[in-house]
Amino acid sequence: TDRFLAGAGPLDVEAVAPREHEHRGSQVSIVHEHAWEVTQALIHRGVVGDHRPPDLIRFGFPPPITNDDVDDALARLAEVLRTEAWRQWLDAERPTVT
Repeated sequence: TDRFLAGAGPLDVEAVAPREHEHRGSQVSIVHEHAWEVTQALIHRGVVGDHRPPDLIRFGFPPPITNDDVDDALARLAEVLRTEAWRQWLDAERPTVT
């Protein structure tokens, strides 16, 4: 989670997690106005996150997540945000269970 938070900083997203490692646990959430759409774009790219209405994307870090896994997830998140690939889900039907 420390690595993810450090890497998310330059992406201009707000992290919703305690800054102190010992108070954080094994998940980090970020805020985005189009959290559901971003989550769908990430899932489509192999990064599984969890949408929490209205505007949170939650990422879990269960073992055996590696530094390479975290770096890959951050790169895919950066690409989705930079290219606004999440927009393709703007008009998609949302399931009642996520």
